Amino acid sequence: MNKSKCPCCDSTHTKKNGKRNGKQVYKCLDCGYQFRRKQLPCEEEIWNIYKENKQTISELSDMFNVSDSTIKPLNGCWLT
Repeated sequence: MNKSKCPCCDSTHTKKNGKRNGKQVYKCLDCGYQFRRKQLPCEEEIWNIYKENKQTISELSDMFNVSDSTIKPLNGCWLT
């Protein structure tokens, strides 16, 4: 069986976690990160890009081709 690998912590201790917009979502049982098989940077990488490049949530969501709501909950905080 080909387990999905967590893009944040590289764990293969993952499980299917429902579907969103018709696409399968997975959850890492080690770090709690939710992801699709499409490889996105982990929250820490997105947070660093946000801080260093002073980009808006909208710019980040366009950069990673995801919705604004995917970008907002970083490290338990909501970006404004």
